[in-house]
Amino acid sequence: MENVNAYESYSSEYIYDWNYYTSTNMTDWDDFIESISYTMVDKIIIIIFMPIVVVFGIIGNITTIAVIAINRRMRTSVNVYLANLAIADTLFLALAPDLSWTSIVNGQLRDEYNIGVEKTWICKFNFYVVDTTVQVAIFTILAMSIERYRAICHPIAFRSNKSRSMLRATQVCCLIWCITLAWQSRKLVWIEMITHQFPWPDMYNGVPNLTTTCVYCNDEFHCKIHETLWVFDICLTLTLILVVVGLYTAILVKLRKSKFSAANSTGNNPRSKSEMKVFLTVFLIVTVYIVCIAPFAFLNVVLIVSEYGDDFAIKTINILRVALYINSSVNPIIYNAVNNEFRRAFQEMFNCKKSGKSKPTSGNTVH
Repeated sequence: MENVNAYESYSSEYIYDWNYYTSTNMTDWDDFIESISYTMVDKIIIIIFMPIVVVFGIIGNITTIAVIAINRRMRTSVNVYLANLAIADTLFLALAPDLSWTSIVNGQLRDEYNIGVEKTWICKFNFYVVDTTVQVAIFTILAMSIERYRAICHPIAFRSNKSRSMLRATQVCCLIWCITLAWQSRKLVWIEMITHQFPWPDMYNGVPNLTTTCVYCNDEFHCKIHETLWVFDICLTLTLILVVVGLYTAILVKLRKSKFSAANSTGNNPRSKSEMKVFLTVFLIVTVYIVCIAPFAFLNVVLIVSEYGDDFAIKTINILRVALYINSSVNPIIYNAVNNEFRRAFQEMFNCKKSGKSKPTSGNTVH
């Protein structure tokens, strides 16, 4: 059997020191088995709560994509980014939980320690697509935030090119997918499936000593490269989050000044109301994203800098993973709660009404 000290990545699980656990001095098997076995909290999260979040999220995101595609009035630049985000979220929700569910069905050892008879290409495809969608989401949010910054902080220049904004958004989304798919393609080469033998006797206390798992690398050279690229991806994600926070800070300052100016003028500005509605929608999406993603990114930082990262990850990984799924599931709720035009389009779709029968409300349309 082959023993591997596998480096984990953004969408994967925590790290175990295989060399330590395969030591001939390993005699306290009961404690070790307990440390890598699913707890009751893990089982409740994975078996009960996680499927509810995932199914609801997939239905909501597919509906969002359909609403934007079917209704011509919904085809705006911001909605192109929202549709792209919904595509990434749907793929993430459809594939990311697979290994967790397979593992808990096949045995009592945590996560990818027992994935059964899955084929290597399934591991490659799963990790490749999941890691790609994670990066597509942050790049889409960045692009959408830049557009909102231009629309609110530099409105004259933005409106002069507004006729091409939807085409530009479509091109940006295509570029994001192409770059990210190419960047993550290394997963298709390095990811392998291995069988590992634990040190206790087979079926000790009903637990087999052979497990099958997917790993990101299978030799020291590739693992070192993967670790470096893993750190780069984490730093990139955190940097982009800081950039997005900076953009929305500038937008809030601009809106505050605009509100002060409006208070000293007469009349209502429909365009300002529309921009505020769009800003609120995008702002809530970004806020939820940061709240749900930042803890998982923090976990990866802890794994890098702290010798106690493994224990911390074991205790929190499933909770933080559900936060990722919630982030990918909650956007349709935000659209319906904040934006009247989205809410009307959703109602038309479920009531089988023709979108042309309702008149768009300019103050609530996402531009």
